[in-house]
Amino acid sequence: MEIDDAILTVTESDTAKIEWPLNRGVINFFWIGCHAGLWTARSARRLSERDQGADYRLTAERNSLRSLVIPAPRGIIYDRFGKQLVYNMPSIDAILIPADIPLDPANKRR
Repeated sequence: MEIDDAILTVTESDTAKIEWPLNRGVINFFWIGCHAGLWTARSARRLSERDQGADYRLTAERNSLRSLVIPAPRGIIYDRFGKQLVYNMPSIDAILIPADIPLDPANKRR
């Protein structure tokens, strides 16, 4: 017996067993389940982002000040008579980035 013969000889009651139609309740159940799953995932993500916000704020505050040490590439230079021509003096430079300055006068510190 071939598979074509089995399909062609199926009765109406057997056809009802092979083709099981989905009713509206099953479709609604899966639709509501998908939406509930997405809502739960988004809520959990928002909670985790809220917890990470404090960490990001602390990291940003730590990044606001940068210390860069540049070593002198040479030593003291003398002329042929032994007189010191170049002095190595430490210096501190403050660089201010205009984008980092708050616009609100109450937030500016002197």
